[in-house]
Amino acid sequence: MKRILMVMAAVALASNVARAESALGIALNLGTVIGSEGPCELSYHLAAIEAYIAANVPEADMGFMSAMNNSARSAGRELAEFGASQKTAHCAQVGRIARAFGFID
Repeated sequence: MKRILMVMAAVALASNVARAESALGIALNLGTVIGSEGPCELSYHLAAIEAYIAANVPEADMGFMSAMNNSARSAGRELAEFGASQKTAHCAQVGRIARAFGFID
């Protein structure tokens, strides 16, 4: 019985860690997409961003904002240093992602 409880606790902990990593990944990836908006000459639907966050970010995730903001700032700085081919490839994929989530038409 004790072993079963230990396994259950380990599974619960692993599940929480996976969710935390997933939330961090969402923040970092969304930050990259948002930070690419201007440099890629896109204009996002704000309501679509709000809907994406409501559907994918835990309501009490206080770390989301700083992780997303840092990622957005970093993306903007990095894009300024990209060569034409790298920027074209990056922006092509960002546009596809933005369209997939309804951020652009």
